[in-house]
Amino acid sequence: MNIEEISLVLFLLSKENFDKYFKFIFELNLELETKNFLKTIQEYFSEYPDKEVLSVEELLVFFSVKHPILKKRTSYSAYLERLGSTEIDNKVLEENLNHFLEKYFASEMVFKLTEVLDGDSYSVLDEVQEMLSEFNERKVKLNKDEDQLFVKSNLTELLQEEVHEAGLRWRLSCLNESIGELRGGSLGHVFARVDTGKTSFIVSEVSNFASQLKDDEVILWCNNEEKGKRVLFRIYQSVLKCSKADLVNYPADAEEEFIKLGGHKIKIYDQAIITVEDIEQLMKTYNVRLLVIDQGDKVRFSGDRDMSTVERLKAVYGKFRELAKSYDCDVIAVGQASASAEGLKWLKTSDMDNSKTGKPGELDYAIGIGKSFDDVDNPVCSIRYISLCKNKMNEGKHGRYEVVFNASCALYTDKASGSFSEVSKSDDQSPQGSGSPEIKSTFKSLLSEIYGNPNMEQK
Repeated sequence: MNIEEISLVLFLLSKENFDKYFKFIFELNLELETKNFLKTIQEYFSEYPDKEVLSVEELLVFFSVKHPILKKRTSYSAYLERLGSTEIDNKVLEENLNHFLEKYFASEMVFKLTEVLDGDSYSVLDEVQEMLSEFNERKVKLNKDEDQLFVKSNLTELLQEEVHEAGLRWRLSCLNESIGELRGGSLGHVFARVDTGKTSFIVSEVSNFASQLKDDEVILWCNNEEKGKRVLFRIYQSVLKCSKADLVNYPADAEEEFIKLGGHKIKIYDQAIITVEDIEQLMKTYNVRLLVIDQGDKVRFSGDRDMSTVERLKAVYGKFRELAKSYDCDVIAVGQASASAEGLKWLKTSDMDNSKTGKPGELDYAIGIGKSFDDVDNPVCSIRYISLCKNKMNEGKHGRYEVVFNASCALYTDKASGSFSEVSKSDDQSPQGSGSPEIKSTFKSLLSEIYGNPNMEQK
């Protein structure tokens, strides 16, 4: 007697569930007793189409009337007894039902794919994709118990979480004052024109967040934009506040300090094509405290093929929000600014590429990074203009801030306290030491792949 299959029978006692799921469940390889009880439920709702719910007691009576001989058999008597006494937690029931549903759709997909492998049919991958979409749409979501249904907390508990418990603090003090600490469940967006330094901005902040993580927490960086190893090298520079030359000269000490400062907790998932489903699988595997998606606009998801660009972006950012809420992590997506932002200091949400309303509507905050043609960049350090053009965080304060971008070590600093000389002093901010040949070799390989063959000789 299978308790998982008994849960199926109990679930289908609701006519709404029966109409929606019976055809899938009945096709599965189930025990004979389960099949007969499912047929009995089908008979009941056929005879009483106005009934919305069939109680366990009514099912037992109806089964006895319809199948008096079967009722006398030991296996059915035991099954009936279990039906009358079984209570299953909603969360367990939901998970169990979705396992059965997944079995059905998986078998249908395998059947379709087998036709391709046997040479009997082609062009079926679109059908398989549609099946996957239907499975995701039909996944069972049961009502929660009342204590799970509403937010329950008193003022003391709320203050403890919002004021006293530490969140992730930004490197830029202007963002700490306006957005505040990141405490989970938020969705932000950083956008700028090409070659402005938006990835470096994320590197600068993420390298600061990494030092604040708990032992089992990680930052997941989903990278579908530039080369993953190039991003990783920039993270090394930003965590250690040092230039490429410092890493070349002191690789062993740099590696040790990088780990000490939490840099190894930044996990880069590097693929040209990334889907929401890929991201969620990683979220299930790791304890993700912060999710970075660079670039968010390029992420695909099941069922998006027939959508317009605007519709798809609204939907995909809605899915990012669902990830933030479901996994209680903060999500930062990176995107482009449209041509209207070229040469502007202060960007607006209308300067986001492609989506002017749908995408911004899903966000808790949006950070635009501007770069003026009037500013003369020196080879290393220049001014960037941070526009907090949407903000539902903290007290909802919008703002405009001039900050310093140090390209040599991928750092953004507040203008009042930041200058190139302060953030790049090798005597107090760069790791010192000779470095082991083994780790130095690792850096050589990484540098060689990214920059060609720089002079690696240690000074």
